[in-house]
Amino acid sequence: MRWPHRRPGVITIAWMAVVLGLLPMPGEYYMLVRIFFCGVCIYFLTKPAGVRDAEKWVLAALAVVYNPLVPIEVGRTVWGIASIATVTYFHILNRRAASAPLW
Repeated sequence: MRWPHRRPGVITIAWMAVVLGLLPMPGEYYMLVRIFFCGVCIYFLTKPAGVRDAEKWVLAALAVVYNPLVPIEVGRTVWGIASIATVTYFHILNRRAASAPLW
């Protein structure tokens, strides 16, 4: 069994969240984005195929960075760049996971 080739749901939502986050939004919005990104990191960490072991370390580090319990405070520009880079990374992982066999 193979994963469906196109699962635009999570990655498309992540892209939309980043684009909206580039606009001036209330602080609660950014907290929701952090929760969502942390959840996506955990999702990819638990995938049985398509994510290499070294990438799981990167995902664990991203989950810590985006964790909502102990927020890391940096400038808005830095978060914008980090969010774009993170969603690009999610996109690459999603494409590889879609083409990988389940086990």
